[in-house]
Amino acid sequence: QLGNMWERVMRITGLAQFITESIPNNGDFLDVVKRISILSKTDLMTHMVSEFPNLSGIMGREYSLLQGEDMRVAQGISDHYLPRFSGDDLPKNIEGAIVGLADRFDLISGSFIKGLIPSGSQDPYALRRAALGAVAIITGKNIEISLNRVISKSLELYGQKDAKILNLIIDFIKQRLKNVLISEGIKYDLCDAVLQSADDLISAYCKAFIISKSAGEDWFKEIVHTQDRITRIAKNFESVKIDEKYFIESAEKDMYESYLNTKNIYMDYMNKKDYGKALYALKNLT
Repeated sequence: QLGNMWERVMRITGLAQFITESIPNNGDFLDVVKRISILSKTDLMTHMVSEFPNLSGIMGREYSLLQGEDMRVAQGISDHYLPRFSGDDLPKNIEGAIVGLADRFDLISGSFIKGLIPSGSQDPYALRRAALGAVAIITGKNIEISLNRVISKSLELYGQKDAKILNLIIDFIKQRLKNVLISEGIKYDLCDAVLQSADDLISAYCKAFIISKSAGEDWFKEIVHTQDRITRIAKNFESVKIDEKYFIESAEKDMYESYLNTKNIYMDYMNKKDYGKALYALKNLT
């Protein structure tokens, strides 16, 4: 129900280009990504793959080499199917990884649009496996992308802008990352905390382990206690603008100065993606 193979390849190509352009320092591999995308499914039309489906991608690599394609293109055609199952190898190069992400996100988006959403043990189009593969690629190859922007683009390539479907897909992918984190020893409540407003899965993955490692420390417990107290005191407070002219007590001025200093330190570490030091900086407010 997702159109013919050429239409699918065009969507994969458009999404792969979007992902590549979203990655900082994407170098000179955009043309390679485009070429891999265009050729990624051509071997599916051969009798060889029809008879031996497990050769999909592998035959594409061999055919492309015989036709004189660049080795990175050939490798990417094969690699974009990886990982095929949990624990399988990841794509060797970044180009194959990006096309693999585009392929999986296109399948998931199209299926959700058609209402083919996994339920219970029912998952005839292996969408959970596709999402797990995407999570494995993102975390394993350290690809920093905005999940919201990429899925929005994928839906756009189908001519869709349904916010409900967008949120369903994002939650579906986040749930796969949650399963991965739990399997690696992270408690479910910490998973929920880092994933609640997460958009970059790499950051969420890193934060989960940092918080888990810090959770037993006294300074971390003090941060949680302070945050809880502030939340309860200010739960009905709507304005975020602070006007210093209304400060009366020196304690108010000292607290605000401490807040500004801590905020600068915190944001500096966050911009450097040093989440451990950013978290520790918050203890200055306890």
